[in-house]
Amino acid sequence: MIFLYTTICPLANPGPVLPNLPTITLTAYVSIFILGGMRDTMEQQTHFFHALSNDIRLRIVLLLASEPQLSVCQLVRILGLPQPKVSRHLAVLREAGVVAVDRKAQWICYRLGETMQPWQRKVVEATRESLENSRQYIADQRMLAEIRERARMANHPCAPVDQETEEAA
Repeated sequence: MIFLYTTICPLANPGPVLPNLPTITLTAYVSIFILGGMRDTMEQQTHFFHALSNDIRLRIVLLLASEPQLSVCQLVRILGLPQPKVSRHLAVLREAGVVAVDRKAQWICYRLGETMQPWQRKVVEATRESLENSRQYIADQRMLAEIRERARMANHPCAPVDQETEEAA
């Protein structure tokens, strides 16, 4: 039980970027972790929670939970951080199995990993729900909407496909 607390403690006290994470979210993490994750090894679970314990990586995961895939350049623009820093955080998420990579010509696009367990997806969704009224989340979603529109107009390879356009083709 002590291990669980220390593993998710950074999520319960995220600092200035995510100041209003409610206590109830901590309870959700613990119950999902205990009930849903027994098939995974302790090491896999540790990597998952470590990957989410950083505010930049958590923002990336929440963006990818809102958008099917984003390129590195799109993430750099939304996060307002240098490309090497974003790439380092993406590498941590990739090693933990939280994100997966697609290469499309010169573009590298990231999406949530297919290998994520159902309990891990529930953790991401519970986190998104608990933060959807925070200033940082709202600012990231606004920036994402701008990026999404630009990607559609520029026919960016990571842009979401319009259902009507796809059916007409």
